[in-house]
Amino acid sequence: MGGNATTAVRLGMADVGLLTLTEVADHARRINDAAGLPLLIDADNGYGNALNVRRAVREFERAGVAGLHIEDQASPKRCGHFAGKQLIGTGEMVGKIKAALDARRDPDMVIIARTDATAVDGFDAALERAQAYIEAGADMLLMAPPLDLAQLEAAGRLGAPLLCPLDSTGLTPVAPADDLASLGVKIGVFPTALVMVSSPLSAGCWRRSSATAPSPGSPMSSRPSTNTTPCWDWPSSRPSSAAPRGPRATRRSSLPGARCQATPPAAGPSRPAREARPAR
Repeated sequence: MGGNATTAVRLGMADVGLLTLTEVADHARRINDAAGLPLLIDADNGYGNALNVRRAVREFERAGVAGLHIEDQASPKRCGHFAGKQLIGTGEMVGKIKAALDARRDPDMVIIARTDATAVDGFDAALERAQAYIEAGADMLLMAPPLDLAQLEAAGRLGAPLLCPLDSTGLTPVAPADDLASLGVKIGVFPTALVMVSSPLSAGCWRRSSATAPSPGSPMSSRPSTNTTPCWDWPSSRPSSAAPRGPRATRRSSLPGARCQATPPAAGPSRPAREARPAR
């Protein structure tokens, strides 16, 4: 459950540290309830200091999360593929890792330490941080982009299992599973794949829907009809002698550009006026 994709589908915004702990835990709980598969989540920078990390781990355990990764970015954090990231000190990040390990009740929950230092201070500095995080007790290591296969191999020589993000941006390596495994990668994730694929498909679907009116009697129309005039054009297309429309004559779609079909009600006798009630 990547932070970038979660922010996109939940807020419709970029991943710049806008999601809160409770929002991410709720999202994880919903996915876990629906899928029932082991769920690995992006816990950003732990949503604060070491005390916040402790609470985050407990919340995610209650949500049924199988593992999480915490990064060494300063707040407000940014997506690993974005420029302008800033880091906290190595000592502070070590404290967060120890807090996460101490807070977990389930020993099978995987605590992954992530460093974004490559984009800020260079790969050598990232390796130094990664070594400190492993010594602090992190179960796995995530080297944030940019990252190539040679750097991934160097990180694997630190001795900790690696989590590797696989992306089409060119900032992370995309290689066959066997090649990645030989470098020490135990988990490969596609954090934005579903969003990147589904977004253009959805946009194309709505473009086609708005360009083509539904056929009479189709599930897209409000009721069977031979009228193909868009409902918003009725006032100008109907004869002036036609009866005025009633309050439920049309059902206008709530989606911009969508067309709906409906038949204006036929003119009928007016209802008799209600008799006045006698005063009490």
